[in-house]
Amino acid sequence: MGLSTVILAAWFLVAERRRSMKWLGVLALLAVIGQGVLGGTRVTRNSTMLAALHGITGQAFFALMVALCVLTGRDWLEAAGRRPDPAHLRRRALVTLALVASQIVAGAWLRHFPSPAALAAHAVLAAAVWGHAAMLAWRVERRKAESPALTASSRAMALAVTAQVALGVAAWWMLRPIDGTPRMVTIVQAMVRTGHQANGALLLAAAVVLTLRASRHLAPAESPARPSRAPFDLEAVA
Repeated sequence: MGLSTVILAAWFLVAERRRSMKWLGVLALLAVIGQGVLGGTRVTRNSTMLAALHGITGQAFFALMVALCVLTGRDWLEAAGRRPDPAHLRRRALVTLALVASQIVAGAWLRHFPSPAALAAHAVLAAAVWGHAAMLAWRVERRKAESPALTASSRAMALAVTAQVALGVAAWWMLRPIDGTPRMVTIVQAMVRTGHQANGALLLAAAVVLTLRASRHLAPAESPARPSRAPFDLEAVA
């Protein structure tokens, strides 16, 4: 992963005309270096706190990689302009993304420091994420003829959030009671819990793609539609 990111950052510095993308390539390189240092320190110190932090920053790095895929994709580069957004899809997508990110933090808290308080926070945020994601997906589906670029990521988000709720309930049922007492887990319990964590990354990825595409294709609801001057795609280095 580190070597791939080094190559990616070098490619951006050499071949990308957009100054913003060069900086994002450097950010990705610094992020993967920091992730490696954090992971190594977590092992040498056997720190549960660093393990939780490493998991959170790992998801953040993955989200950055997904964002780079969107920002270098044909859909981003060739979009002609922004359409009006009377349904506030831009804002709703951003709120959903923020909730998913918060849920990842709560999930790391629950996984590494299990307690009734952590479980309650995780459950409340899960309900908020599911509600926002379901409503957003429904609104996008109703307007798929107007904003077809949002449909695929919206459906992927809806599928991922539904699977996430099912996996979360299954993990809670298998691992209850969650009271902070260390216990051995079976391979099935570990697979369900890890599957829940991995599917959370897919949910995060879908939310990132949807948020970026909504920003690219839709104008702010309070502004009239106008030709798009999106960041990341027009500035060239002399």
